[in-house]
Amino acid sequence: MPGEPGSRHPDGAFDVFTVGMADPPGAIWPAPVLSRLPDVRYDLAVVVGTDDRHGIQLATHLVGDRVLALSVDPAPHRGSVEIRHDDRVRAVISVAPAHPNRTGAGGAVHDIGFFVTTDAGAATAPVNGIGCTGYVLVLAASSAATYPSVAAGETTDLVAAAQWLVARFPRTFVLTLADGVVTVWRHRSPLGSVRVGTRMDLWRLLAFARVIVDPRPGGIVARECVESLLLGTPIVVPAGGAAGEHAELGGATYRDVAELLGAVEVLADPEVGTGMRAQGQKYAQGRFGSARRFIDSIGEVLASNS
Repeated sequence: MPGEPGSRHPDGAFDVFTVGMADPPGAIWPAPVLSRLPDVRYDLAVVVGTDDRHGIQLATHLVGDRVLALSVDPAPHRGSVEIRHDDRVRAVISVAPAHPNRTGAGGAVHDIGFFVTTDAGAATAPVNGIGCTGYVLVLAASSAATYPSVAAGETTDLVAAAQWLVARFPRTFVLTLADGVVTVWRHRSPLGSVRVGTRMDLWRLLAFARVIVDPRPGGIVARECVESLLLGTPIVVPAGGAAGEHAELGGATYRDVAELLGAVEVLADPEVGTGMRAQGQKYAQGRFGSARRFIDSIGEVLASNS
């Protein structure tokens, strides 16, 4: 950062010191943090996690009442994070819409959004070895992962989700991505698999899909869903999930198998899909596509609380 490190006089810049720790909660924090006290004036402390009591205690010791918290706790509400207020925290920085905990109060919440980047070049050529475009892509971190059924409280795996879609759309290519391997399905049968190893490969898969189905999107940002919208592909996600807000403007949600199949069928329609692509892309670019806006938002929060 520009400016004189550790300056005791305002110079218009923020000097950032980061502290990481892999030890269990409650462990002793690194001594160098405390040893800086005689030589460096800490203007502000940002604690990752509004529920990190030990981190908040240390931050309070370093900077007094100038403590901010970065919310990272998913809330059981669509597209939101849980804010657990602490009287020692002046403000909370949130990258997703915040849902205040009913048991806490006080402290401003700054929703700064997030910055997600993709490469527009991903839309110029599909992934080598796939051999089709306009497919339905189902995402999962692992082929063994299970996903809750919101309506019935049951669980289903990725293969079952693929079978539902293949059975309903036998002439449509359905791709599943799990454990870094893409499997192509058609006519109720797997046709072959291709390994993908880079983020660009993922972006190419997203860009050339007709619809993205994400049975378990990320708890806070749902990055793959945002990347899909940035690349102009609608998403289908569980109702009540963290990506629900994204789907309102760039896709659809579902609560059971029937709604999942119905959502994919609607978005696969060329006229509906074209409109949703434009609408979702505009939303994602406005909220997540500008690094300058994100940096300015952070700067405004830091400046107003320092």
